[in-house]
Amino acid sequence: MTERIGVVLLHRGDPGSPEEAQQWLKTAYADPLAYRLSFGSEAQKALAVPLAWWDGKALAQKLKDIGGRSPVVAKVTALATALELKLNAETQGTGAAQFRVLPGFRYNAPSAAEACREFQKDGIRRVVGLSLYPQQCKRFFASSGQNLQREAGEGVEVSLVDRVNHPLYFDAVRAAIAEALGRVPEAAVVFAALLIDRSDAQEGDPYPDEAVKAVEQIMSKLERPHRLSWLDLGGPGLSTQEMVKKYREGGTTQLVVCPLGTLVEELDVVHALDFKLRPFAKELGFTQIERVPAISESPLLIDALAAIVVDHVAHVGALGFVG
Repeated sequence: MTERIGVVLLHRGDPGSPEEAQQWLKTAYADPLAYRLSFGSEAQKALAVPLAWWDGKALAQKLKDIGGRSPVVAKVTALATALELKLNAETQGTGAAQFRVLPGFRYNAPSAAEACREFQKDGIRRVVGLSLYPQQCKRFFASSGQNLQREAGEGVEVSLVDRVNHPLYFDAVRAAIAEALGRVPEAAVVFAALLIDRSDAQEGDPYPDEAVKAVEQIMSKLERPHRLSWLDLGGPGLSTQEMVKKYREGGTTQLVVCPLGTLVEELDVVHALDFKLRPFAKELGFTQIERVPAISESPLLIDALAAIVVDHVAHVGALGFVG
């Protein structure tokens, strides 16, 4: 009998609407693996309520600024469908495992718990959690990974893939940058990494080093000036706005800005780069800013994720024909 394997695409998610922003933040702020307060876990849960009330208005406004809805649920759902088709096409007729792939958001629906319930209905007893944050990062992935292991249920074997470092991933990002450079061939490239706290880097989160290595790999075949930045202030290095300002001071008038750290379009990236950075750069005197879209629809990425899942499942012994 062919084994069936569930794959959960893990991402923290975004509020579904401005009205859901406060509840989303309440759940996120109560999570000690994602937000750490120095008062202990019980105090953190209590403080999550007023903190979410305070910050919820700003988060709701971000959603309103970009049209009222984050693209992340639609993008991850489409990616899950494409990856499932790819995985099952590759294993059809080989006697290998058959896959079901579902989204699994940490703080909104459809959640990892919902995915696990669907797997249970199908009799799936082996589950792979696949991070949609390509560079290894404790802050982004640890809570989602542990939550999936809790929700999977008794007797279900869960394994995790906490990064996407396949060569085809780098090819996909490089191709997207090259396409943007085709429209502005004299542009410099600024990578805008998802923000983590400077304290995370100081405490050994691998993400900053992983980001540096990813940039080096991506740009190894593109001869353009390039720098790594962070979406907002407070990260391990200069914010994207600060980096853009430095490029303008050096005489640059065209930029290609590439998000880093996520495979899908999400609220923080879209708002920071499309809503805030574009007018800021225009005021500085930039003549053209090209934002590289997330690569979730790239066939190269689909191939990369399929290869990663198949290799991972083979590694943990789920496919009976390894070796």
